Amino acid sequence: MAGVPFVHLHAHSEYSLLRSTATIPRLIKKALELGQSALALTDHGNMFGMLEFYNAAQKAGLKPVVGCDLYLAPDSRRNRNYASGQPAWHRLTALAENRAGYRNLMELCSAGHLEGFHQKPRVDREIVEKWREGLFFLLPNLDSEAGHYFLRGQEKKAREVLEFFSSRIGRERVFLVVQDHGLEEEKTVNRFFLKLHREEKWPLLAANDAHYVERKDAEA
Repeated sequence: MAGVPFVHLHAHSEYSLLRSTATIPRLIKKALELGQSALALTDHGNMFGMLEFYNAAQKAGLKPVVGCDLYLAPDSRRNRNYASGQPAWHRLTALAENRAGYRNLMELCSAGHLEGFHQKPRVDREIVEKWREGLFFLLPNLDSEAGHYFLRGQEKKAREVLEFFSSRIGRERVFLVVQDHGLEEEKTVNRFFLKLHREEKWPLLAANDAHYVERKDAEA
């Protein structure tokens, strides 16, 4: 929509180990060059870079948004037994609104590593609901649980996932994320999310899952 400023709410730094080539100084520098007023850091399963990011962003005059890309177990975080081809986790991005959200996000990250680790540091619905105060949640397009089920023709299960977030978290704190990297599967989920936005008033967010700063970094 013309005139609406864009802010990256799903960026990853070198603390997303082996996943991102973007350093925190480069992310901040690029956001300022683009005239953006804020930046969210949402590293994979950890908040290791948050102190460095927060201090550097504030020093540069950029609003830092504290976040994390969580791995949400499809059942209990303590389950380790999955059939071949069955996913052991889906992505769920969390952003802290305030100090309470920051503390609760640390609780979720710690529980993921100490209680739910299986392939990834996983959380589950039980503790997401427990530590939800002060947090906003983003459901990434293809990688979210709702997107996963919808792509496989299981719209009923996708809606069950959304019902949990609506009833236990609050629809006003949950955003459906649309993305477009030219993938047909992405477009399919986008249409579903757009339909939910138009017909059921789900909040909608456009976000790029950024893992590098410049186009020339793509190959690396």
